[in-house]
Amino acid sequence: MVPFFWETPTVYQPFGLIASPPDHDERPMSAAVSISIVTYNNEDIIAELLESLQTHCNPDNLDVHVVDNCSHDSTVAIVRERFPWAKVLVNQRNLGYGSANNRVLEQLSSKYHFIINPDILFVEDSISVLAAWLDGDEGAVIATPRILNPDGSEQKLPKLKPRLKYILARRLGGDARWAQRLREEYTRAAEEFSQPTEIENSTGCFLAIRTAALRQLDGFDERYFMYFEDTDLSARARKLGRIMFCPQTAVLHRYQRASTTNPLAFVTHCLSALKFFIKNGW
Repeated sequence: MVPFFWETPTVYQPFGLIASPPDHDERPMSAAVSISIVTYNNEDIIAELLESLQTHCNPDNLDVHVVDNCSHDSTVAIVRERFPWAKVLVNQRNLGYGSANNRVLEQLSSKYHFIINPDILFVEDSISVLAAWLDGDEGAVIATPRILNPDGSEQKLPKLKPRLKYILARRLGGDARWAQRLREEYTRAAEEFSQPTEIENSTGCFLAIRTAALRQLDGFDERYFMYFEDTDLSARARKLGRIMFCPQTAVLHRYQRASTTNPLAFVTHCLSALKFFIKNGW
């Protein structure tokens, strides 16, 4: 989920996407919201994420954790020097995405926990919007926003439970018509979402989950080093409540599909897919 390569994009500013963010007195109270961001050699993007969070949200009301997977660059130094409101936890080795996120579980006293990739940019106060949505819908366990590309177009991410046919279409189908049809089905691309809608699968690049539910699930399954840990979490979370796609708010995702260009990432993706299907069915 954390990209291997990076290229600085043009930052998109949305127009008329949603109403103005809530006033500060409408925000969740201090410590009601926690955040974990897992980094690995992200010195070129981590400051942009935290600056955007600082601009559009109120970090004084948030419990922010940056968990670093033994970066060899200046990621940790940047966070410590420029963003003293973020708590930094440095692993002695790369634990993988899910395991690193799980390291903060025992420290959380929040009502809602946000899991955010370092390649995200805030363009509005999505934290308050999703926390308020979860406040108003006790049957929802996870909420995820609209995910945008840097040019403002929507990323068509999976919204159905993974099936082998969908994975084959995404990875091997190319431009074939059958593959395109399955990709559109998997992402529900033909549907226009204007209201919160229940989905089967939440992206791990940005999601909000009830902290109590995350603890009940024991966090991410640490058998996934990278890829499909979010899909597995979604499958287990659906036994506790609904996963909601909330298009009223959006974040930018400067997405690089490493598993399509990096051989090691591709192998990791395949192994994680195999683990998921063995565990959850084909």
